Amino acid sequence: MCVDEEQQNELVEQARGLMLDICNDHVFAAEAFIKDESLRETLVQTVKDECQELVEYIIAAKRFNLEINSRSKDRVISFGEKLSCRFMAALLQDMGVESEYVDLCDSFHYEAADRLDDKFYRTASEAFARKIAACESRVPVVTGFFGNVPGSLIDGDIGRGYTDLCAALCAVG
Repeated sequence: MCVDEEQQNELVEQARGLMLDICNDHVFAAEAFIKDESLRETLVQTVKDECQELVEYIIAAKRFNLEINSRSKDRVISFGEKLSCRFMAALLQDMGVESEYVDLCDSFHYEAADRLDDKFYRTASEAFARKIAACESRVPVVTGFFGNVPGSLIDGDIGRGYTDLCAALCAVG
């Protein structure tokens, strides 16, 4: 599908508006539910930074005419999980529960040409186990998105059940 410059600009502005709405929703939630001022301020700044990073990614994709492939879509989708997990970790900490945000997106790398086989699942579960073990006694708040996999998480063989698969791999790791 060929999109002209005006349409591209409109799409970028729509994406920017959507990200602003998402950012504002998360900031509102932080301000409404996180009582500890330091935790709240840190969370709000992190949310703003994450949202700005995604907006910059979208603008760069347009500016440099970058291909938006399955892996790019996976990364964009991961931002929602990151924001939710950051909020939950802060909420737990605010309630006195020692917790830690665990982002699995770069926990291991697997070649796109490889297959989803026993080796993949073993590698993933071992990598996840290392990340979770690093939390020691803190409760891990784990993103369901786990980075580069053969094909793609969403458009590849795993599909929408990737968070369930992630939970299972964390459990067996």
